[in-house]
Amino acid sequence: MPERGAALIAGVERPPPVEARGARLVRGKASGLSGMPLLRQKLFPGEIKFFNENPDVAGMAADDDKVIFNPDSGLSQSELSALYKNETTRIFLRQGRFRMPEFDLTEKQKAFLGGGSYAGASASNRKATIAARILSGDPSAGVPTPEQRTYVEELKEAIAISPSWWRSPVKKPPIR
Repeated sequence: MPERGAALIAGVERPPPVEARGARLVRGKASGLSGMPLLRQKLFPGEIKFFNENPDVAGMAADDDKVIFNPDSGLSQSELSALYKNETTRIFLRQGRFRMPEFDLTEKQKAFLGGGSYAGASASNRKATIAARILSGDPSAGVPTPEQRTYVEELKEAIAISPSWWRSPVKKPPIR
């Protein structure tokens, strides 16, 4: 039987998460992070290790379809909100709620995703990364192509983006 608070993810039992370091994450509501239902503020030991080894990674869509932030990222509240949009979009795509992008990446986007934590990522994952970054307004996505802009507009429509969407649970629309 799993330990109380443990998670069974992809058939592998993980120990319960531990409190993340950093007041910004631990306090949640006090620092303005309330209203983010997919945010998990407690990190698994492996996630803490990952962030320690990859300090340039500010957050990610975890295996349990929750968004986690690097407690040492130092991002502002507006940057955390944009990161949350980015990662919830990644979760939306991963869950099959919209078709994965099939557009081509620009040479600059390929170069950007060619190293670091994206070095071993699949082409599909790299394209989803760019789409989510375009959607969240992240300049690291580079200049989107017309095909990328069209895909992101369709994605926005599919997840019914409104000012309140990011603060309410994701609704599952039909797959297009």
